Amino acid sequence: MNTRNRILLAVSLAAALGALPRAAHADERADARRHFRAGLDLVTQRQYVRAIEEFQAAYAILPNVNVLFNIARAYSDLGDVDRAIDYYQRYLQGDVEDRAEVEQTLRDLEQRRRAAATTVTPPSPTPSAPTDAPPAVSPVIPLGALSPEQVIALRNAVNALVQLTGGAPSTTAPAAPATPAAPPAVAPAAGPARGAEDTYEERVVTATLTAQSPLDSPNATTVITAQDIRLSGLTNVAEMLRRAVGVDVMSLDNSDQQVGIRGFNRRLSNRVLVLIDGRSVYLDFIGVTLWSLLPVNPEEIERIEVIRGPGSALYGADAYSGVVNIITRTPGEGRSSVAVGAGNGGVFRTAITHSGRSGSVGYRTGVGYEQGQTFGRLVPATDLAYRIGAGDLNLSLQNLHADLDLRSQLSRHVSLQGGLAASTGTIWFNAIGPLRRFWTDISFIQPHLQLNVGGFTARAFMNHVEGTSGEVLQRIGTPPINTQFTQDIIDVEARYQRGFQLGSIPFDLTLGGSYRAKHISFSFLDADHLLHHFAGFVQAQARFTSWFSTTASLRVDRHPVLDSPVLSPRLALIYKPTPRRALRLTGATSFRTPTMLELYLDLANPSPVPGIAVQGQGGEVFNNGQQRLSAESAISVDLGWQDQTSDRFQYELGAFFMRGVDLIELTNVLFNPLPGASNPGGLVDVGRFRFANDPFATSMYGVEAAVRASPIEGLDLFANYTFAYTQQQSGTLREGDQRTPRHKLNLGAQVRTAFGLDVELTGNLVSSQVWREQDFDVARGVIYTSYAMDTYFLLNGRVGYRALRDRLEFGVSGTNLTDNRARQHPFGAPIGARVMATVAFRY
Repeated sequence: MNTRNRILLAVSLAAALGALPRAAHADERADARRHFRAGLDLVTQRQYVRAIEEFQAAYAILPNVNVLFNIARAYSDLGDVDRAIDYYQRYLQGDVEDRAEVEQTLRDLEQRRRAAATTVTPPSPTPSAPTDAPPAVSPVIPLGALSPEQVIALRNAVNALVQLTGGAPSTTAPAAPATPAAPPAVAPAAGPARGAEDTYEERVVTATLTAQSPLDSPNATTVITAQDIRLSGLTNVAEMLRRAVGVDVMSLDNSDQQVGIRGFNRRLSNRVLVLIDGRSVYLDFIGVTLWSLLPVNPEEIERIEVIRGPGSALYGADAYSGVVNIITRTPGEGRSSVAVGAGNGGVFRTAITHSGRSGSVGYRTGVGYEQGQTFGRLVPATDLAYRIGAGDLNLSLQNLHADLDLRSQLSRHVSLQGGLAASTGTIWFNAIGPLRRFWTDISFIQPHLQLNVGGFTARAFMNHVEGTSGEVLQRIGTPPINTQFTQDIIDVEARYQRGFQLGSIPFDLTLGGSYRAKHISFSFLDADHLLHHFAGFVQAQARFTSWFSTTASLRVDRHPVLDSPVLSPRLALIYKPTPRRALRLTGATSFRTPTMLELYLDLANPSPVPGIAVQGQGGEVFNNGQQRLSAESAISVDLGWQDQTSDRFQYELGAFFMRGVDLIELTNVLFNPLPGASNPGGLVDVGRFRFANDPFATSMYGVEAAVRASPIEGLDLFANYTFAYTQQQSGTLREGDQRTPRHKLNLGAQVRTAFGLDVELTGNLVSSQVWREQDFDVARGVIYTSYAMDTYFLLNGRVGYRALRDRLEFGVSGTNLTDNRARQHPFGAPIGARVMATVAFRY
């Protein structure tokens, strides 16, 4: 992409941001919430016609089944039985828990309509309204419910009107009508107004496993909405997280993104737990999330919840510094779509998502394919010291994935959900220690099943991973480092939730337990291994007054290679001076268990010197496990303030402290006595390096500030800033490491116009860093070396246009539009500009 084209695209984005029409929607959820609340207020005033208009406006902005219920109820109260029936039927097309009650209401309304038909001839049917928007209000009086005297009076009034307008009045006195059968008693509409508290209100579930407002969450939480995802044009979930405060996203190549939360990031990030609908997609054998492998289309994502701070009190190991939960749409809800995109750098993607219902079963299925080229070679093509190990030296990402989710609401309190997700392809990533860029042909399969019975939930899922891997470029004169791996992990979880009163204090209690079986076969390890994990947790939430509540959690994990169980407590105190403001103080601990690679590594690492190797060993292999690894552990204190009083302007402030101990690192080389130890591959081991717990602590101090504003209905702005300071005790293996940027600033603007034009522009500023990474040194073996990284800025944007009532959408999106070629890690590729054009059709 040449400089002129980049400038033209950036100018076009800026110009579009400047043309802000008044009739537009930026934050769809906030706009819909305003109309919905207005409708609820009008219902209480019995102004049903105006209430229906407000509900219609809310539904047109952001469809929600609770709105359909409230429209149906308003029509019922207004006396329009036909339209009440229509909207109750549309409500039942969703996955609703009160199906039996609403079906009874429908039967009563049908009986009422039949009784009315025996008395008067019904008016001509009104043409059905489009499914995308409720019809205009036209109240109809159910004559069958009138008394005989009222019917006579009504007919006399009609004759009088006809005579006044010049028509021929009836000359026959109306005969007294036969007394109609008394209409059947109609059951009240099914319950009170739906969703008065929840509809269009932001809800999070990851922090406590129960739906609650972020104001009541015991952890600092960021939500990335479906609107944010669509307007960004991004297809990689890790890149979507850049806009979140307190989150570090590092791109080493087109297919290699690493995510850290509040520091503690690394080249293969293993301290953030990543979930899809609460199910882990963590690859335990090496300890990483391959974001490009995730088996889900962006079009299927309802929202992404980011928990900043320890999550081990509920999720155990790996939720060390935070949790990312990708929450998909409920099966059977939302539109289906087909999308295709292509751009420079060999980028091509297609995604098909289909959602619907068959009887009581809702389903959603998706298929997607994506590919892209590397941002650049690590060595020039003229360097003859290397040979190509990858199948294609340019194609760094090629991924095909599919998923199927089914859900059936068997009764009001019983539901069953299950499905299958799979992904396969080729991905490049950077390995650990002295190793560099690797390719992997990998397949991931996750079947899952979940049963909900009242407050009881049981779930089981399996992560099957298999593949081969090797160096992208292999040094001539050294044997290749190729490997095969298979991972089979079975998780079984159960939990029970119940609310109760203790005196005048309401409590919510959650009890849970889990079992994990983990089998790993990996040629980098000393042997195959099968491990069994057990865990249990308890959580109590109490609301002592309307302005003060607490959340206390405790989890116990039993890991087979740790000497004792690990306890993970969390306590949060929440003070709410008003219903829309909250001050939170949270203290928690977290831990990360050693990965299979850290436990059982047994690999001869070829050095730059032909015939010479350095042996890498895990904690259970080195000296026959006499120096066993401990779990990494951390303690955290978090203070936060949120203000959501206004839909137009919201902000949050926070400060945190986190101290990590026993961090697992690779040591420097311990040399063998000459002449070294021989290996079957012909290499001579001159020394060993191993995984070990660093005896010195690393602490993080930080401040976070975020604001989101919608000054007019067509503009949504956000900005956030993170300050993070790293303090290390003298003597740490990575002493002098400042890999967590001290300053991060994110800015963004979104526009969604009434005539179909959408625009988003975001900027990410990341300050300089110093990484301490291992490298081969001919004289000293494997040693830590400092690499300084400059400050860099990313400018991303998208322009889109919606047509055919939002069914057809065209878009052009770009990342790193300034094409600054900055490296985000010392061993990463220089990141260039990528632009992609897309077209999507929704049905």
